[in-house]
Amino acid sequence: MLGAISAAFVLWLVVPEQWCKFAHLCMTRVNPAINVGQAVVIELIATGVLVLIVMVISDPDPHKDFEGFPSLAGGLAVLTCVYAAAPYTGASLNPARSFGPALVWTLVTQDVGELDNHWVYWVGPLGGALLATLIYRVALIQGIHKNDPEEEDDQVMMELEKPKMVVEAEMNGKGEAVKATEDDA
Repeated sequence: MLGAISAAFVLWLVVPEQWCKFAHLCMTRVNPAINVGQAVVIELIATGVLVLIVMVISDPDPHKDFEGFPSLAGGLAVLTCVYAAAPYTGASLNPARSFGPALVWTLVTQDVGELDNHWVYWVGPLGGALLATLIYRVALIQGIHKNDPEEEDDQVMMELEKPKMVVEAEMNGKGEAVKATEDDA
């Protein structure tokens, strides 16, 4: 939160005032063409998709069949979610991203009206993150771990316990084998 507030304040100090007023200090705002309920759903879905993809690509589970470039998948997820949600809600996807500019704008301009629908940027992203976590824990983790881990451990142990062929060789001084014998270990 402090980072978002500090960044918005620095933006206000550095960027010319008319640009800040034109862009409302880069605040996320609900498009007047939609209602706040629709805005919450848009933020919830966009954040949920992003969080779910990040959890899948960052899971260190060796049972997961994910190949490719995880960072590319994460970047494309951000790009897609922002392009889908930006025209309607500004694509916050993070309460801190919305709170910093809104707070600084309110303090600098004394315009508290901009905070009327700010709850959308808390309920939507936090709800989306919670929903994505539940989906990941219930649906995806259960699917990934559908095999019994103890059964897999038993298979690994059986492979390790298989007898190996040991070859012993007597070497002469020139590095050549003189006599070789094979024993089961």
